[in-house]
Amino acid sequence: MSALYAEPLLVTDVNECNFYHTVELPSVGLVEGKWDLRPGLDAYLSATPFEGRRVLEVGTADGYLCFELEKRGAEVIAFDLAGGSAYDPLPLNDPGLSTVVDDMAARLQRMRNAYWLSHRLWRSRAKVVYGHIARPPDTIGQVDYCFMGNVLQHLESPLRALAQATRLARQGVIITEANWTTAGDQDSPLMYFLPCLRGDKPLEEWCFSWWQLTPGLVSSWLDLLGFDTVERYEHRQFFAKIRQQVPHFTIVANRRTTSGEG
Repeated sequence: MSALYAEPLLVTDVNECNFYHTVELPSVGLVEGKWDLRPGLDAYLSATPFEGRRVLEVGTADGYLCFELEKRGAEVIAFDLAGGSAYDPLPLNDPGLSTVVDDMAARLQRMRNAYWLSHRLWRSRAKVVYGHIARPPDTIGQVDYCFMGNVLQHLESPLRALAQATRLARQGVIITEANWTTAGDQDSPLMYFLPCLRGDKPLEEWCFSWWQLTPGLVSSWLDLLGFDTVERYEHRQFFAKIRQQVPHFTIVANRRTTSGEG
């Protein structure tokens, strides 16, 4: 296998895994995660036809969305953080931050285990690239679609990361984000600082969540990057951790053709 793509890990024990999504695995059965996207999966992924398309799926985590895209006929390149890394932490002056970051890195390793266990059980052909989406390697090459599901909120510089990821997309971009605050004008190009909603939650539950981007901001930024929004809609997804349906939005944007292109 090319050095670009990660070598598969042999994982056989579900107890060595951390599943972010609820999934029914072959020969294992139901495994419960923090999010159960199954009832709203079609809305989450959009109605985009993926058959025969090469898709860069950013933030694959346990691979649930990667394998669902594959079931819909896509050739998937899954992208996720490299081993030993954690989500972008807020640069807080807190003595407990380093412990929280180390714990997150360990949980993400168990999530990578979940990916490779599922990859083997589904007999997947998806390939994986590890790194940081702010610096995706050019050697991934062009893809038809870039899909990002609940990734932007965890990034210190989400607009820069979106620009880097979408430059690889020759046809379109699909962005799905949880809409934690529906305050204000959702058509306006705004970002809300999510730690303002932290309340009395422990540090580990909010120090990796930065921004809520409005749909208006995502569409405006994609427009500047050369993509026209062709679909935008709202839906709800079940956050099993708190037993609540959380508002989401999905934006589908197609790359704008220049004059003379067919």
